[in-house]
Amino acid sequence: MYRNYLPEFVNKCRFLRVPLSHAGQSQILQACRFALWNQQSEALQSIFMACGMSESEIIERKDFYLKFASMIGHLVILVPALTNYFMIDYIAEDMIDGGDPELAAAGSRLQKIIAAAKNKEEKIRGKVLMPALPALSAAQIDFYKKNQAAFIADFFEPNWEYDSDRSYGLAVVTELLALDPEDRDHTGKILMDALGRFADRDEFFLYFTTTTARILYENNYKDWVALAIDVFSP
Repeated sequence: MYRNYLPEFVNKCRFLRVPLSHAGQSQILQACRFALWNQQSEALQSIFMACGMSESEIIERKDFYLKFASMIGHLVILVPALTNYFMIDYIAEDMIDGGDPELAAAGSRLQKIIAAAKNKEEKIRGKVLMPALPALSAAQIDFYKKNQAAFIADFFEPNWEYDSDRSYGLAVVTELLALDPEDRDHTGKILMDALGRFADRDEFFLYFTTTTARILYENNYKDWVALAIDVFSP
């Protein structure tokens, strides 16, 4: 609905706010991306306003707000001017104050990203940290190969400290993977061009895979290299 009838979708958001259904929540996330990349700033601000809820409502919609904070973090890294929009910093604060540990951690990460974007003159360096390599089944590895953004969300984003360069690269890749099929040609090219010039998605992901493997190797996480290559290789 948001692709062809964005004003009507925004009015629905104003009335219903964030629904409890996963399908409705997913539409809000994708509508944010669509509005940003199609320069619909008023619609984007209205959607952000609709996402401002009480701490208890945020906890009730925990999965949505974890995804929302992650997405907003990516988009702020890519488009620092988003920090001028009203509400996203309040949502991060309410995620922290609600008392849920996962929401609090995600809200804190978002606050750090917002602060870094506002102080764009400063280059921030962060450590690459990884947990012990989990014993993933063949089915789990296959899941991550089909859902590469989930691998980033589960293993890289919670563990890698914010870094001006590395976080930018992760934001590009994650948002590229999140695009609607209709946006992959135009917006996808914009995102890939942010990291260089690539002939196609395969060449881009080959670059991302080799860069990620090098980062893991150089930070003494050699046991993660093979898994990362397996998951991200085109």
